[in-house]
Amino acid sequence: MATNVKINFITGSAAKVNLTSSNVIKATIKDRGPVGATGATGETGASITSAAFSSNDLIFTKDDANTVVLTNAKVDLKGDKGDKGDAGAGITEQTVGFTVTGGTTPKTLTVALDANVSGTNTGDQTLPTKATGAELDNGTDDAKFSTAKALKDSHNVPSVAPGTSGNLLTSNGTDWTSSAPPVSVSVTTKGDLQTFSTVPARLAVGTDGQIPRANSAATNGIEWTPPYNSLSYQALINGGFTVNQRVYVSDATLAAGAYGHDRWKAGAGGGDYTFTQLPQSTQITIKTGKSLIQVVEDKNVIGGTYTLSWEGTAQARFGKDSATPSGSYATSPLTITGQTAGTVMSVEFNEGTLGQVSCANSSVALPFMPKSYEEELRACQRYYIRMGGTLAYNHYGVGVCNSTTSARVLIPFRTKMRTIPTMGTTGAAGDYSVYTTVDVLCNAAPSSAGVNLSSEEVFIVNFPVDSGLTAGQSCLIRNANKASVFLDFSAEL
Repeated sequence: MATNVKINFITGSAAKVNLTSSNVIKATIKDRGPVGATGATGETGASITSAAFSSNDLIFTKDDANTVVLTNAKVDLKGDKGDKGDAGAGITEQTVGFTVTGGTTPKTLTVALDANVSGTNTGDQTLPTKATGAELDNGTDDAKFSTAKALKDSHNVPSVAPGTSGNLLTSNGTDWTSSAPPVSVSVTTKGDLQTFSTVPARLAVGTDGQIPRANSAATNGIEWTPPYNSLSYQALINGGFTVNQRVYVSDATLAAGAYGHDRWKAGAGGGDYTFTQLPQSTQITIKTGKSLIQVVEDKNVIGGTYTLSWEGTAQARFGKDSATPSGSYATSPLTITGQTAGTVMSVEFNEGTLGQVSCANSSVALPFMPKSYEEELRACQRYYIRMGGTLAYNHYGVGVCNSTTSARVLIPFRTKMRTIPTMGTTGAAGDYSVYTTVDVLCNAAPSSAGVNLSSEEVFIVNFPVDSGLTAGQSCLIRNANKASVFLDFSAEL
């Protein structure tokens, strides 16, 4: 009987081709055909060359480099847990004894089973190490032990062998040494000082009022000197150019012999100079071809050796025992020797900058010692005083009318002047007035009432008017509302 069969065709690419009902091939199976011939032998399969776990996976590597992976094989193929093993042999506690031989090589431990030694094993033990001398110096490690060599090497612990009898143990900054005691110089008088040149030396006490002063030129580097700001330190006045009573204006013409800043007068060629006035020491600049001179009063000359020093580019010369400097100019410092005590002396500076001038009674230059303005002004007013010249109606003094046409006023000086001064005035007759109840203008410039009526401490001035005064009436003397008007008194050298 015929049977319908559905046939699937396999293509060379292994894809199936199905025949649908529309193209079903019907075949009639009849008798079985003969058996076909045996097929050819297939190729030899690949061999496994290695196997290894990667995590839980077992990976087989074949000789053709391909691999086969059994996923999770470590878990899936794990065998059953084995039986518990037999108990091991016990160790019986045993007391032992041991001997350690000396030396720096590793030690040999000999154990005697019959020794009567017991204890507890606490692990490896480390013996203390020895300290060095430097470690003994800093003293910060208390786990090390000291040795005789460390004690000797330590600088903090004296380990010096005894020296000569009477020596002292002294430090040289690094170690201890045995040294002879320092040489001592016995001072013999109250106030003596022990000094040193190449060996210790005694400096005898100075005179009352003196002070010690460093001086590299002195035998022992120190000497007794008068106190600061005395004549020994400064023979000049206004060496810092702080006082300017005459109100000299920078760069103004200063004729020969005329004064600029107090105590400084122009040389033979004039003395013009420029400056910017400061409250304290002021530097000036003397113009080309000009010079400034200061004459030192005889009462201020100690005599002997002086050193003139200053700041600036100006050069100087001096007049020994003279008010007129001479000779060549030189740079600072300048030494003056053989000056006679109680005799005038002088100094002169030529063109250039000049400031902080000092003339000290010393063989070396001493630092410039500024004075207070009040002290410097008082010293200057021994030689020159100016009254007025700053405000309208400046008053000069109180007087009395000695007639209907004249008044006299007594003007006391702030300090005793060097000698009876010469009075100077500025302005015309009508610049001054005598005031009683009203101002009466002068008809001539004020004048001295007579040398015999004045002194170094007071000056009598006569103020003349045409009329209007009452004899015996007191009065005030002042300028007639003119600020630039003044009276001055000069006792310059």
